[in-house]
Amino acid sequence: MAYSKLVFINNQRKGSGRSSWQPCGEQLSEFLSKNNIPSECHHVLDLQKNYSKNNLYIVNKPYEKYLKLLDPRGSFIYNVIDHNIGTAIKNIDLLPWKGVLLFTEEYADCLREKRPNQNYFVAPHYISPDFRVPTKNFNRIEVGVMGAGVMCYPLRKPPAILEPYVHKFNYNPGPWGECTERINLHVMFRDKLDKPNTKILHAAYCNSNILCARTAGGAIELLGEDYPYLCDFNTKSLTRTLNHAKASFGKEDWKFGLSRMANILKTHGEDAIIEAYASLLRI
Repeated sequence: MAYSKLVFINNQRKGSGRSSWQPCGEQLSEFLSKNNIPSECHHVLDLQKNYSKNNLYIVNKPYEKYLKLLDPRGSFIYNVIDHNIGTAIKNIDLLPWKGVLLFTEEYADCLREKRPNQNYFVAPHYISPDFRVPTKNFNRIEVGVMGAGVMCYPLRKPPAILEPYVHKFNYNPGPWGECTERINLHVMFRDKLDKPNTKILHAAYCNSNILCARTAGGAIELLGEDYPYLCDFNTKSLTRTLNHAKASFGKEDWKFGLSRMANILKTHGEDAIIEAYASLLRI
């Protein structure tokens, strides 16, 4: 059937500041509405019984306790964002979803192996405009590790070589934006294939390169095997790649990396977002 409206459901109140992805529902619904796709966003507790069969409800990165509040008669899409595969499977089993929304094919394939009877849709992840694009002209590399705990998983703390570059904050869009405005090389040193990672898209949005472990979810799919700042998940490879990034700043590899990031922004940009969400109205 065709739906008349997309309704995004968040499990955190606006302005809670607990997550960098939380503005997704609010800001994405505003963006889509401006581009002629009827959309709105509500907190899950405001929608417990107020459903319409004409609406398609997109539940953003939900907690299990909130899923139990949803009326199973509604038409729901589970927007995984960057839930790990264990959490995603657990959530998939809790409701008769119309489908599962992801932003990498790699992760869709991973979940499809575990739950083959589910419908999977791939759509670009919407990046909050709270992330600030650097406006100054850099004359050297400026490195930033955007949250040591998540960017260096499963390590308990970042390797010593990264410690000077760690930006610590509460995943609130304000501090995120202040950090992204000052750096031109993001770092994602993760050894985790079981979840997609939004940080590659954050770096692309900010016109920056990213130093990334090739084992991080989405790294090869989004960046490609020939991206110059991929490293193995060990300190020796990390050090070598970081030194190469510093030495190549402004040179051929640096420019190639930026062109790859610009291409990601095209394939995952506004036009692709509009097309993907418009197609959801027609499922």
